[in-house]
Amino acid sequence: MCTGGCAKCLGGTLIPLTVFGILANILLFFPGGKVIDNNEHLSEEVWFFGGILGSGFLMIFPVLVFLGLKNNDCCGCCGNERCGKRFAMFTSTIFAVIGFLGAGYSFVISAISINKGSKCLMDNSTWGYPFHDGDHLNDKALWSKCREPENVVSWNLTLFSILLIIAVFQMLLCTIQVVNGLLGTLCGDCRCCGCCRQAENQDGGIRYSPVRADVSSCLMLELYVYRVGISHGRGAGLLKKLKTFATELHNLSLAQQLEKLGELGMTRAVGPPAAQHLEGGGMWAALV
Repeated sequence: MCTGGCAKCLGGTLIPLTVFGILANILLFFPGGKVIDNNEHLSEEVWFFGGILGSGFLMIFPVLVFLGLKNNDCCGCCGNERCGKRFAMFTSTIFAVIGFLGAGYSFVISAISINKGSKCLMDNSTWGYPFHDGDHLNDKALWSKCREPENVVSWNLTLFSILLIIAVFQMLLCTIQVVNGLLGTLCGDCRCCGCCRQAENQDGGIRYSPVRADVSSCLMLELYVYRVGISHGRGAGLLKKLKTFATELHNLSLAQQLEKLGELGMTRAVGPPAAQHLEGGGMWAALV
């Protein structure tokens, strides 16, 4: 799988994890599934917003970046013909690190709360933490030390455990994207192969150095028409039409380019020396 496609897959997987993390954190404000009268009776870790901030808000930006990588412009980096996709992949590694730190924050908060236990009304009619060093995890009988809110121990333990698991998966996915992004930065995306290469007319010594995949399609098409089509008596007319629409095609997507060229009757591709690529590198075609 190409690095851009892999990133999109990771972003799609992070979406439900992010949503569940936010929902789990919200439910922690209702211990035992009930509205509490005094917010000071909530466990302190609830107010650190591990699920909302760490697994939620800080994960939104990486998700958006990952999802957009597959359709990112290959060669549109400040006019540099090679850095566009690589720069986008490098940027994704930065956001992956941000996502990792957010998930790590949620992981730490959840782990501390699970070990510390829930804040509740104890037998001495005061609110506090009756458990010590995670002893309630091995002895369920100790849960009876909490009189109110009802079922608060199991409620908090379940939700913080969910947040802990979500954070682990999020950190794993972000780590994968760091590796994937570095590979994309060093090697480029496989769908960009050839989209920015320099084309040379060996016969006339004419060189073209397109800086965008769509422009590459236009100019490579122009080059082949010049080299092959003129000998068939049609090249001059097609070349003139192509030059007229080159500027307009510059800002169109590949599908729109094909549609526009189709309106001119210029979409019939033939065999060697032309090669037709409908995805990634653009369309190279010799029209005769």
